Amino acid sequence: TSSSYFKNEGDSVYVVTDEPTKAGYTFRGWKSSETADDAELLTKDSAPFTMPNHDVTLTAQWEPNAIEYTVNYYWNGTEQRVADSVTVPGKKVGDSVTEDPKIIEGYTVVNGETQTISLGTDAAQNVINFYYYKNVTLIANSGSEKYDGQQKSVTGYNVVTTIANETTG
Repeated sequence: TSSSYFKNEGDSVYVVTDEPTKAGYTFRGWKSSETADDAELLTKDSAPFTMPNHDVTLTAQWEPNAIEYTVNYYWNGTEQRVADSVTVPGKKVGDSVTEDPKIIEGYTVVNGETQTISLGTDAAQNVINFYYYKNVTLIANSGSEKYDGQQKSVTGYNVVTTIANETTG
């Protein structure tokens, strides 16, 4: 959004507008096209400046707010945790973050690929979920097979380990 105001050369110019807002950012002040750096940002509390004999542009300066993201480790098809979630602080809106699935004893990750997300202002979107199968051992008439993420075929088997309301791995 932009606005135009007209002042004559030599007039005192005050910044009187309320601070703008932008989700995920803190307003720092207005940068004038007359200044080379951010050292002299203007706010409504600033002293006035004198209008030169040419246009002056004021541009809002923003600081990204610190945000966090969460990594969850769930039993496949549920939101039941197989390991504690991890919250990572100290990031900024627009940061790109990458996570690898972790090895959890007794479980095999469904998709072992890394996941990358771009962080936004909506905390509900700043989440990476990894899903895991529960490892079970099947004893068949001809031997035993441990589940390792690959399909196995057995006949006449008994389940040795069960999947009963486990919440941690």
